[in-house]
Amino acid sequence: MLTITLSTIVVCIGVGILLINTLFCLPTAIGRKDTPWIVLILLTGPFAAFFYSLRNDGELKWLGKLSLLGASLVLLGLAALYLAMRMNAS
Repeated sequence: MLTITLSTIVVCIGVGILLINTLFCLPTAIGRKDTPWIVLILLTGPFAAFFYSLRNDGELKWLGKLSLLGASLVLLGLAALYLAMRMNAS
């Protein structure tokens, strides 16, 4: 039961980081006048922001690192949650 709780917390932290990344990517796209990215980020949220942050280079490398951290936490937490649920079922 503790494993399920901890992996759920890890997933929630990862999703939170991805949402914060979205909040950082939107003003960046507005400042750079990337109109297609602005529309995509507004419509799809973290999905487009993830790819936008990986696309940027130069002074905004931290945006890409932030999105990779959030996505890896989500995937790690989901894998642990899957394993915990599978072990509880047997």
